[in-house]
Amino acid sequence: MSLVIDYINKNVATYNMQVKYSKVSEYMKAVAGSTQNATYDYKQVDGDFFPYADNINSFWTGYFVSRAEVKNRARQSERYTRTADILFALARGYGKNITYNDNYEKLFSAKYSNGLVQHHDGITGTEKVPVVANYLQYLNQGVTSANQVTSKALLQLIAKSSATIGKLEIVDASQSDVATRKLNNGDVVPVVVYNSLGWDRASTIRIRMNKANVKVTHFDGSVVPSQIYEYGSEDFELVFTTAASVPALGYTTFLIHVSAQDTNTAVIAKPVQDSIISNEIYDLTYANGQLEKIKNKRDNVEISVTRQYAMYDSYTGPGQASGAYIFRSTGPSAEVISQTAQTAHSQGDVEHSITQEYGPIKENVRLYKLSDKDSVSPYGDASVIEYNLQVGTLPGNKEAIIRFNTNIKSNGQLLTENNGFSSLVRKYRNWPNDASKSLYPTASNFYPLVYHATIGDETVQLSVVVNSTRGVASLSDGSIEIMVHRRCLVDDGRGVSDPMDDVEQVPIQVRIIVEKVQKQGSVRAQLAHRANYPLSGFVFQDLQQSMVKNYGNLFTTDFAPLSAPLAENVHLLNFGQQNVNGKEVTLVRAANLEQFEQKSSTVDFGTLFKDLRAGNYTETSMNGIVPIKNPDFVAKLENLGIKTFTAVIRRK
Repeated sequence: MSLVIDYINKNVATYNMQVKYSKVSEYMKAVAGSTQNATYDYKQVDGDFFPYADNINSFWTGYFVSRAEVKNRARQSERYTRTADILFALARGYGKNITYNDNYEKLFSAKYSNGLVQHHDGITGTEKVPVVANYLQYLNQGVTSANQVTSKALLQLIAKSSATIGKLEIVDASQSDVATRKLNNGDVVPVVVYNSLGWDRASTIRIRMNKANVKVTHFDGSVVPSQIYEYGSEDFELVFTTAASVPALGYTTFLIHVSAQDTNTAVIAKPVQDSIISNEIYDLTYANGQLEKIKNKRDNVEISVTRQYAMYDSYTGPGQASGAYIFRSTGPSAEVISQTAQTAHSQGDVEHSITQEYGPIKENVRLYKLSDKDSVSPYGDASVIEYNLQVGTLPGNKEAIIRFNTNIKSNGQLLTENNGFSSLVRKYRNWPNDASKSLYPTASNFYPLVYHATIGDETVQLSVVVNSTRGVASLSDGSIEIMVHRRCLVDDGRGVSDPMDDVEQVPIQVRIIVEKVQKQGSVRAQLAHRANYPLSGFVFQDLQQSMVKNYGNLFTTDFAPLSAPLAENVHLLNFGQQNVNGKEVTLVRAANLEQFEQKSSTVDFGTLFKDLRAGNYTETSMNGIVPIKNPDFVAKLENLGIKTFTAVIRRK
């Protein structure tokens, strides 16, 4: 497009026009100027423009969920790329022995792959099956490239000397072939826990391993709470809490000690039959295996609640069918999957876990115990009720949801994001339901769920936070439902020309927060970022035990690059290397997450880092290219404000 604009502007005499990119406000001024001597009735429309429909029963709300695995993997790819971007920038800033060109190209490859999937027929799930496979291949390649940069950069930051690194490799502990699958009695395994967000935080780390007789300590020797799940012979999952905070943009080191059984401190998760599942914040009351009440003891609020899994029947014709773009059910109601399920309760020193299965949906609910940091924070793991779902292959022409029905008097209102950043109140639309118009209110009241949504009344609210884009609706007072997966066997006639026959098994995490009413949008936003950018655990491949015994002399065990964590409402959107006019600079982009309460914040880039200084500091346009005059080292961020800067960052 830029080439076309440039060509037209160079040939004004031929085309009798000039063209430029403009904002909507500029366009409206131009229209008003051209009709100032004519009578023109400007129509004003406000409120909600979503959802879009191009015909009766043709609401474009299906693509919020279509090809859920593509949506999952795109979000994961972005997370891996963010970690690599930040660690590479820090390693370059500290002058570590990590080359620019080849690692920048790998980062570019990762960003390109993720950007490619953001196409309007990519992330939407409105593509043919071979294109889905192609997108997933690109995402895999991007993740591989990002992880290669992460491994090199993290090793450079950890090692006290480049000579120590040799052929060492450090990898994300979630990979299937990590060293923790090959442990021997007496081994000690360092785990480097990295935090890619601008806030200090405590959380949990999960590592699959072949041993259960272990204990976990901070590198200083203090034992941290841990527990073990057994899945089979030599197949265990270790869960441990970091207890204290991992520094913003930094890391902390923990040690897994493989010991004899009598010195083991990791608690094997035990089955229990409690009717009330508790931590220091929540009481969850169950009856006959089903959730009945949630009480937040810290806020002294309680709701009655039922959790349901259900499936809408996809409409297949005649007329408009449900498909990749369009969601259309055969009726306004979804068929509830049987509420009788085999229930397994387990608890240990880190969490209480409840596992149930409903048809193709396996549910694992986690209630985390309070850590030291959580006791003063509304953002910790103990403040959420975590639903981890594994949604299997659905029957044909089914669209699956998870629904929470409560006694909250939400008055037909649902707060969702408007664009993944700001939020908007969605009001229930009671469309006519009769033979003449045949409009069901179901599809027309679904909205995109990028990060979070909330229902509430004057005293209590329930928020949901997801780690992958889905669709959300509130179809009755006090109810909120999330569509988690779809499988439609008829094409909807919007251009794919194939049915959306998605047989993938997809995971999704849904975090529930029940609390007294509070208006701060930044709380929900920060909880969403914590869910989408969890702490990452890294382990060495083939690290000799002789090096482990000398670990403190060879490697740094803690790293806190910021002078202080960012304010709770300020999110570090980006921190990474960028090539601007052939010069290497660091791009920093920060956002104020608050929308509803006046809460301006400042970020002093001159003192942001402990040991790094920013030279050639420039405030720029959002894309980091066009400089803005008279930059100030202290950036003031108003509500929902975003500012972008470039600088040459080097060690002081």
